[in-house]
Amino acid sequence: MLLFQHMKTDVHTLALSIGKEYLMEVVHTFVKNEKILENINIDINELIHTISDKKLLRNFIVPIDIMNVLRVDKYRIELGHIIDNYDRIVDDWNNSYNFYSYLIEYMYQASKMFDTDKKSDKMHLCFSYKPKEPSNYNGLEDIKPTYNSILAKFSYKAYKKYTQHNGNCEEGCAYFFAFTCLYLVSKLYNILKPYIEDVNNFLKYSLTSLNPTIVGLVLSSKYSLGNVKVMTVISELAQLKADTPNLLIVNNNTSIKLTYISRGTSFTHKRYEATYPNFRSDNTGKRNVSITILGKDNDLEIKTDIVGLSNIKSIWGVASDKDMFGTLSIENFRDSMTRHVLSTMLSHTEQYNNAQKQAMVQIEKLYPKSIVFAASTPYQTTHLRDEYLNNLRYSLIKQNIFKDLSSETVSKKIELLHGKFHLNKYSMDYYITAIELESKDNSVIKKVLQGIGSKQQATIRKMIATLREASKEPTYALNKIYNRLFD
Repeated sequence: MLLFQHMKTDVHTLALSIGKEYLMEVVHTFVKNEKILENINIDINELIHTISDKKLLRNFIVPIDIMNVLRVDKYRIELGHIIDNYDRIVDDWNNSYNFYSYLIEYMYQASKMFDTDKKSDKMHLCFSYKPKEPSNYNGLEDIKPTYNSILAKFSYKAYKKYTQHNGNCEEGCAYFFAFTCLYLVSKLYNILKPYIEDVNNFLKYSLTSLNPTIVGLVLSSKYSLGNVKVMTVISELAQLKADTPNLLIVNNNTSIKLTYISRGTSFTHKRYEATYPNFRSDNTGKRNVSITILGKDNDLEIKTDIVGLSNIKSIWGVASDKDMFGTLSIENFRDSMTRHVLSTMLSHTEQYNNAQKQAMVQIEKLYPKSIVFAASTPYQTTHLRDEYLNNLRYSLIKQNIFKDLSSETVSKKIELLHGKFHLNKYSMDYYITAIELESKDNSVIKKVLQGIGSKQQATIRKMIATLREASKEPTYALNKIYNRLFD
C-alpha cells in the first residue's frame, strides 16, 4: 500500500531582501537637513556596497549603546512592549504575535551566539550578505550605482557544520533573522549616532522600518511510500509531458526535476485562472519554482526551490508580510508548501489536461442530472452553478489522473520474479524472456519457447502468469500521491 506519509520538512536555504529605501526611511526619521542627508546617502551606498566583505562580518561588534539595552531583561521587555503596541503584527484572528518582543529577545541571544560562532571564521558561509538589484535584474553583472538592496542568505547545511549549535532549521532561521536585524541596525546606528538622542527610540523606528522580505526559499521534504519503491514513482514521473513551455521536465534516471518559469504569469494550479503577478517576474529564468524528486528504497525526497516575490505570493498567499516568519516555523505549513508546489507542477502536464477532458466527458454522459440540477435550481447564481460543476469536474480529475502511466518498470518486474522464483544469476535470461512475452498472445509465446526444454518452458510460463496477475492491480503511484497531496 502506498502511504505518502510526511516525515520531515527542513528549510535548507532562506533568502531575505532588505531594500535601500527602508534603510533611508530610518535615516529620514532622524536627519532632516538636506546637505547632511546627501553625505549620509553616500554612507548608506557604501554600507550596501561593502556588505559582502566577510572581514566586516567577522569583526562585527554590537555598539555599546545598543548592547546596554539588550543585555538588561527589564529594558528588553519594556522595549518589546512599546514596539508591539506601536506596530502590531497579528494573525488571521487578530491575535498579536508579540513579534518585536520575541525579536528583541532573539537579537540578544544572537549577539551572544555570534560572539562564539565567529571564532570559526566560517560565519560568512552560514549567513551571507551581498548587494543586489532585484527589481531590474536581467542576468547581467550588477554595478555599484544600481545597487538598491541587500540580499541575505541562510544556509542550514553550513549552520549545522560550522556553529556550536545542533539546533533544527527553525532555530537556525530564527538565529539568522535576528542576527540580520541586529547587524543592519548596528550599521545604521554607527552612521546615525551623532543624530540619535534616544537609543530606544532609534531601535523602535529602525526595527519597524527595515522590513526584511522573504524572496527565496529551499525546502527538503521527506515522505514514506509504504511498500512502494521510489523508482516506481520516478518511472511514472519520467513519462510526463508538459503542456506549456513554462514547464521544463528533466529526467536524470534516478531523479526528476520539474521547473516552472512564470514568464509574466503567476504560478497557479490549472484548476484556477492564472492572474497577473502582484510582483515583478522575468523571462530570464532567474525567478522560478523547481522541484527535484529523488530518494532511496521506500523513502521519497522532494527538494523545492522557490525564487521571487511573485512566486512566494502565489504559493504562500502573502508576500513581504512580517507574520510570514512565524508561519515558516511551523513544519506542517512547510509540508503544505511542498504539496502545493508539486500539485501545481503536475497540473501543467498533458496527462492532467487529458484527465480534465475525460472528466468533462464523464460529466456529460454519466451525470446529466447533476448538470440539470445545477442549471435549473432557481436560487443558484451563475457563480455558484459554475463552482458546483468545477468541484465535480475536479473530483473526477483526481479519480482519473495519471492512470495512463505505466509503473511496471523492468527493474520492478525482475524484483517481483526474483522474489518468487529465486533463480541464480545464470538464469537472468528467464526473467527477461518472461517480461518480453508478458504482453504477447499465446501463439507468439509458443513459437518463441518451442526451441527450449519443457522444464524451462514451464518455468517461463509461470513467470508470465505471475507478471500478468500482478498487472491486474496496477500501482497508479502518481495518481495516489496526487490525491494525497490534499489530505
